Amino acid sequence: MREYINAPGSSPEISRGKRILFNLLLFLITLGVLLLAEGVLRLGNYGGDLRLFIPAPKELSDYYRCNPDIGERYFYRQFTIPFPPKDLFLKEKPKNGYRIFVLGGSTTAGFPYGNNLMFSRILWRRLQDTFPEKRIEVVNTAMAAVNSYTMLDFMDEILEYEPDLILIYAGHNEFYGALGVGSLESLGQSRWLIKTYLKMEHLRLFRLLRALISRVRGIFQRNHAGNQEDPTATLMERIVSEQVIPLGSELYERGKEQFRSNLEEILQQADRANVSVALSELVSNVGGQSPFRSVQSDTFPPAKQVYERAQQLEARGDYHKARQLYLRAKDLDALRFRATEDFNTIIHKSASRHKVQVVPMKQIFENHSSNGIIGNQLILEHLHPNIDGYFLMADGFYRTLRAAGYISSKWDSSHIQSAAVYKRDWGITALDTVYGNLCIRWLKGGWPFQPKQFQNKSLDTYTPENKVDSVALKVLVDKEISLEVGHLNLARYYRDHKEYRKAYREYRALIYTIPHEVMFYEGAAEMLLKLNQEEDALSILEESLRIRKNDFALKWLSRLYLQQGNVNKALSYFAKADPALTEDQEFQNTLAHAYIASGQFDKFQKVLEKLHSREDGSLRPFRYHVSVETRHLAQQYNSASTVFLNERNFRTAFVLLTQSMYLEETAFANKWIGQILLLRKKFYRALPYLQKAEAMGLKDADLYYNLAAASYYLDQKREAVRYLNKLKQIRPDHPDPSGLLDKVNSD
Repeated sequence: MREYINAPGSSPEISRGKRILFNLLLFLITLGVLLLAEGVLRLGNYGGDLRLFIPAPKELSDYYRCNPDIGERYFYRQFTIPFPPKDLFLKEKPKNGYRIFVLGGSTTAGFPYGNNLMFSRILWRRLQDTFPEKRIEVVNTAMAAVNSYTMLDFMDEILEYEPDLILIYAGHNEFYGALGVGSLESLGQSRWLIKTYLKMEHLRLFRLLRALISRVRGIFQRNHAGNQEDPTATLMERIVSEQVIPLGSELYERGKEQFRSNLEEILQQADRANVSVALSELVSNVGGQSPFRSVQSDTFPPAKQVYERAQQLEARGDYHKARQLYLRAKDLDALRFRATEDFNTIIHKSASRHKVQVVPMKQIFENHSSNGIIGNQLILEHLHPNIDGYFLMADGFYRTLRAAGYISSKWDSSHIQSAAVYKRDWGITALDTVYGNLCIRWLKGGWPFQPKQFQNKSLDTYTPENKVDSVALKVLVDKEISLEVGHLNLARYYRDHKEYRKAYREYRALIYTIPHEVMFYEGAAEMLLKLNQEEDALSILEESLRIRKNDFALKWLSRLYLQQGNVNKALSYFAKADPALTEDQEFQNTLAHAYIASGQFDKFQKVLEKLHSREDGSLRPFRYHVSVETRHLAQQYNSASTVFLNERNFRTAFVLLTQSMYLEETAFANKWIGQILLLRKKFYRALPYLQKAEAMGLKDADLYYNLAAASYYLDQKREAVRYLNKLKQIRPDHPDPSGLLDKVNSD
């Protein structure tokens, strides 16, 4: 028998099964530690919430909103991070709901203006007016400096929220946008690696590791002054890594393939989810923007040379050839801030393959441009539309959706208005225009419009000429003040200076910017009421109630409808009021009058008791409109007053009788107002009312007695005798509680 003896210092051999078990345990322990670390980081909310959609603030608890921090997924080397528009949508999609999500970059986000001038916001208003029976939601998820990787990353989350349609305007940022082939925020050119990175972004542990790497890099950069970022640099400048990407180069082709592959995957996901998509062609300034970077190659002529030839042809009137050369010069521009026509070709091919609609945006812009050449007439700089351009974009999407039969196969023409109508009455002010122009001034003060070594001093020579200019400049330079705050500050400034029309316009711009903020509707309605535009105020107040129930709207709607004599509608708004509002003295006063107008005297008395229980409480008159049918209302007040006259509650009766007289003058009201004033020994005021009652044909014994008393105390003894004689004719046995007969006879 052979014996095996371990050599001194050697370890026993571990069996294969034990090694597998050991490795498995090691893996499970490591995994457990990682999961524990992930759990701890999540409990501590490390890295924040980077979901695309998060619950809206408490007062809008029925809604989701776009996450303002979502940009942190894609930008970790920038000191300013883009954020999406402040769009909301209902957590529970209504049965009549139609939900549209919008994808894209800075143009889709409305740069350089506020959210009120995004084409998606204009489109939403038009669609909601076209389909008043539906709840249209248009949710814009666009951000500056993002490309198709961001849109693809958004798709899984968007599809969870029951979209009916997805609109896409994107492609200009494909090279320099986050994760693009020429971007500073790049991870290389492997789609698999980039998509894996985006999935890993959902792990807090991964974000912690990324933050540590970023911090180490920051320390290294601070130790090398040449690597420090220029604080005056625009995002356009800071996002670029590879500046020169010639047409047809390897990097250019990779950028094209990146766009094609990501767009294809987006459309495939939409197909599987049975969600409709509409794509748009891309437009940019070809006639008014010379190439940023012109390069010489054996294959293509320099972009600048082609651009100058296009200018010559345009000057000669050969617009067709000039347009073609302008487009070619744009494509040859080696600085890829404007998408080439290859991208429009990709859009059309992908749309054809997946049977989706394409908005012919290029043709639309050319049709509205001088000589058919897109230039400064519609574009502010190299690619962002001006206000006219954004309305044109919205109209292009609107017409495409209508032609394709989205939302409904038939669109009711009675609800369709032209784009010009919306543009003429849109919620914008001078602040939007001035701010937009300042943003472009700032953008053009930096690279690539200026040499890279120059510091951006474009605002140093700007001198504000008025209040609007000053506010616009402050919004641009002070990161703590948003454009919305600028509008709000201007609204309050105008209100304090009693310029109510201007204040209203600022509030209206805010409504169009953030349609779900009720405070702006309240401000707009308040200014309209000061301008005596009650019908317009009614419309805005009712619109605010469609967003959420609010006391301000309920209070004013009930009051305004009662003023119009629409008692039932006024009472319907009263019924919706919260208990806290019903304690408001003004609200109670209006409610009391509504109960009188509707003949509900028992309910009126209960409200009256509540009013009188307050130290400062009492029934006050209510102002009805002159146009209201007053006779019935006057009778209601007279009827209510009799109850209080019988109870000798002359204080309340007097208010009701005075209200009746405001609506319609009657002998009954004149008589009793005069009598109450007489009891208060206000003889000079009492006598005219009593005389008016007689003149209106009232022949009443009490009236003649009171006329005689008022006349006597005003030292009109002859008149007093005359009224007493009339009294004897109709009622000789009338009581004489004041001893008036003895006083007259003794005199």
